[in-house]
Amino acid sequence: MIRQATVALEDARRMIVGGEAKARDLGQPMNIAVVDKGGNLVAFAHMDGAWKGSVDIAINKAFTSAMFELPTQGLAEKAQPGKPFYGIQVSNHGRVMIFPGGIPPKQDSHPRRGFCCFHHVKGVDCMDATRLLKEDHQKVRKLLEQLAETTSRAAKSRAELLKKIATELKIHTRIEEEIFYPAFKQACGDAKDDRLYFEALEEHRAAGELVLPDLQGTDVSSEKFGGRAKVLKELVSHHADEEEKDMFSRARKVFSKDDLAELGERLAARKQELLGQMASPS
Repeated sequence: MIRQATVALEDARRMIVGGEAKARDLGQPMNIAVVDKGGNLVAFAHMDGAWKGSVDIAINKAFTSAMFELPTQGLAEKAQPGKPFYGIQVSNHGRVMIFPGGIPPKQDSHPRRGFCCFHHVKGVDCMDATRLLKEDHQKVRKLLEQLAETTSRAAKSRAELLKKIATELKIHTRIEEEIFYPAFKQACGDAKDDRLYFEALEEHRAAGELVLPDLQGTDVSSEKFGGRAKVLKELVSHHADEEEKDMFSRARKVFSKDDLAELGERLAARKQELLGQMASPS
C-alpha cells in the first residue's frame, strides 16, 4: 500500500508479482490483497490451489491493517477480553479481522511508499489448529494461576480474573466442540480415539457446567473461593495436559499440514465471531 490516498495500479501489481514469486519459492498458494491507505482494494490475486473461502478474509485483513496501521495479529492481542480494543471486531460492518495475516504498511526505497497486503499461505501462513488451541490453553493456565495466587483481600482482582477465565473457557469450549472435536472423531474413528473424544467432552462438561458455575456463585472475598479456584485450575490443567499429549499428538498424525491449517482458519474465524457476540450489547 502506498501511504497516500491511492496507490498506483502498476505498483500494486508489482506487489502481487512479488507475493506470487514468494509463494512459488515456498511451494504454497496464496491469496494476495493490496489496498490503499483508505482500505480500498487496488489489486487482488487468487493463486491456483489457495482457499476460495479465504478471499474475503484476505481482503478484510488488508483493510483492517490499513485502517489501524497495525498487524492484525497485534490488534488481536489488544482485542481480547479485558483489553482496550475488546469488541473492535464488530465494528466497520464486521470487516475487522483480529487473527494473524494482515500486514501493516512498510516503507520501501521510496520515502512515501509502502504496502499493506495479506498473504494466505496454505499450511504456512495461518496458525494450525493444535497450535491455536494450545495457545488458548496457555492463556487460561496463566489466568488460573493468577487467580489461585490471590487472597480474600483481592476481591476486585478475583472478580475481574474470573470474568476473563469464564469468557476464555466458554469460547475455547465452543470452538473445540463445534469444529475440532467433530473433525478429529471423523478423521480417526478407532476405539481409542473415540475414548479421547468422549473424555474431552465430559471434562468440558465438568469444568463448564459444574465447577465454574460453583465458583461463580461463591463470594470472591471468602476463603472458600480460593479453594474452589484451585479445583478449577487443577481440572483445566489436567484436561489441557492430556489433550495436548494425546489428542493433539494424534491429530498431527492423522491430519495433513494443510488440513490442520484449514481447521486453524475455521477455529480462528469462529473465535472472532464468538468474541464479537459476547462483546455486543444484549
